[in-house]
Amino acid sequence: MTLKKLISLPLFIALASPVVNATTINFIDMAGGSTWGESGYTTLSEDIMDVTGTKNGNDAFAYLDRGTAGLGVCGLVNSTGQKGDSGTNQCSSGAGDDNTTTGEALQFMFDFDVLINNIWFNNNHDGGFSLGALITIEGANHAAKLGYANDGNGFGSWLIKAGDSFDVAFYNEQFYVSAIEYSRVPEPSSLFLLGLGLAGLGLSRRKQS
Repeated sequence: MTLKKLISLPLFIALASPVVNATTINFIDMAGGSTWGESGYTTLSEDIMDVTGTKNGNDAFAYLDRGTAGLGVCGLVNSTGQKGDSGTNQCSSGAGDDNTTTGEALQFMFDFDVLINNIWFNNNHDGGFSLGALITIEGANHAAKLGYANDGNGFGSWLIKAGDSFDVAFYNEQFYVSAIEYSRVPEPSSLFLLGLGLAGLGLSRRKQS
């Protein structure tokens, strides 16, 4: 077998498996826990992901709402603090609801290229989803379905480049994001080095035979 063939095979194997280490961020758990708690964030940062909210095209708060809700949007909070569960940074009564509703959207951005494997939604605080309820994900409308982290009702998948936004927005039904699961995509240089390493292993074994 030629060196070219030895290199092309492991590179094909590497490229055929482009994602590793799926990470699930459970917003329901975050909203109900002591580390985060119920709170609004100008930017909610967790792992390699940042989340921001918009309302009618303007900046809004990404809002963690407790009580089997999750991540929504709030246009105004009652403090500029960022400490959850302290009585500050709660959604103001004059701001409307704290889920994602008319004119609102959530934008997810990542430090690295990722594959969005699943994203789950619920509307537990407002009567659930009804027939014909739609959520806009990356510019396309999807029939809303109740879902929680790691169950079979997630939506996926989307390949998102580092620095690009992954957007979920109101269409005709308000919602919370229950959870999101993503996998980091290795950089091309990492795949190339993996391929060369496997090629070297192949050559070594051929010499020994």
